[in-house]
Amino acid sequence: MIVQKNYHALGCGECVGGAGLDFNFTMAFQPIVNTTTRETFAQEASVYRAHL
Repeated sequence: MIVQKNYHALGCGECVGGAGLDFNFTMAFQPIVNTTTRETFAQEASVYRAHL
């Protein structure tokens, strides 16, 4: 992995508020479902850069 010089970790609160980011993004959550029991057993999260 290449670590960028200006890298610093962001927590959930910072990410939600967009602190320290120079771009907009959206998040989508997709349930992962057991097709036999029809129960949700996980969530998949996708992050997309918002293009203006």
